[in-house]
Amino acid sequence: MLQQSRILSFQQHIPCSTRWNSKFDAVKRLLEFGDNIGLICEELGKPKLKQVEVDFLEEYVTVMEPLAVVLGQLQGDKHCCY
Repeated sequence: MLQQSRILSFQQHIPCSTRWNSKFDAVKRLLEFGDNIGLICEELGKPKLKQVEVDFLEEYVTVMEPLAVVLGQLQGDKHCCY
């Protein structure tokens, strides 16, 4: 599921319960606009993220990315074989 942002003119991924990696995808997409995270929080009426919280999300993406890539390949339809 995607949500359009009026500030950055991009669609943000919204985590859902049916896709295991949707939270990873949403966090990774959000961090692509690191300098504008404060504006996004402000537009949504949410408190701004502290630097330690942004650092945590960056570490989360660093640690989880290899797992996300491998699991994405294993559940693929085109290049998967027994």
